[in-house]
Amino acid sequence: MRVGIALILVITLAACSPEGSLDVASPATSPRSSSADMGGGLLEPSYVVGEASSRADGSAKTRSSGTTARTRSSRADARPAARGEQMYYVEFRSRSAASYGHTFASVGKLDSGDRIETSEIVGLHPATESVLPWLIGHVVPVMSETGASDGDKEEIYWTARYRVRMNQQRYDEFMTKVRALQASSPAWHAVFYNCNAFIGDVAKLLDLKAPGNSLLFPKEYIEELATLNGA
Repeated sequence: MRVGIALILVITLAACSPEGSLDVASPATSPRSSSADMGGGLLEPSYVVGEASSRADGSAKTRSSGTTARTRSSRADARPAARGEQMYYVEFRSRSAASYGHTFASVGKLDSGDRIETSEIVGLHPATESVLPWLIGHVVPVMSETGASDGDKEEIYWTARYRVRMNQQRYDEFMTKVRALQASSPAWHAVFYNCNAFIGDVAKLLDLKAPGNSLLFPKEYIEELATLNGA
């Protein structure tokens, strides 16, 4: 009986859940190399949390009234961006799903208005569109993919966001390390190495602090990631 209860708790607390079928996206090609010395790289974090309410089918719907996104920001480098300097970003996100949700990141380029110009999804989830690997992954490690899963690109499902801005040199260095992490093909396990743990490793590539508990719910994980890094 105790074993059964413990298993239920583990499944409930573990992160990374597919929402319907998975969007099997292969990693994009390596980013182009920097041709200019950007002076060490600029990091500028910001933090946004949006509230969502769950529907009966397990998905989420953004509240259209009575909700204001909570925003906090700070700077990791006080040096202002040079005029005309191209800025890049990594935005750590969580989203709702039919069960406990998913944690992932969006990386790419910002336009002159600080809006996202290009976006590539990086995140760990069980391979294939079948729910079977996800179920098996609560017992033993399973093959994984490190691209987008269904729902990652739909803002209506996002529950928390933490963005870090940087210049091209820092971004190119960061993405080289991200490609190496993706190429290592880490196995997915709901407890021992889930989407939270993977995103924590991505954050560490920028020398950010990652939450020590990878069994937090995705929204809580992103919130703690932001707090640990002064946002």
